[in-house]
Amino acid sequence: MPIYTFKCLRCGHIFDQRKSMLDNSLPLCEKCFSLTTEKIINPCTFILVGGGWSNDGYSNRINKEEKNR
Repeated sequence: MPIYTFKCLRCGHIFDQRKSMLDNSLPLCEKCFSLTTEKIINPCTFILVGGGWSNDGYSNRINKEEKNR
């Protein structure tokens, strides 16, 4: 199950919770038990490393240019 980050609009508390992708309900705040929470979108931490990957995606353009020199 994915982990989602939520923020309470009442007290500002930020917390994570595991939820099914099919579950669209918003959780109670863990601190003040308010129903006014919203889902926060976090930046992706997926990083491609190793040969063959470039900064703009997964093209092999840089390696081909170096081989032609």
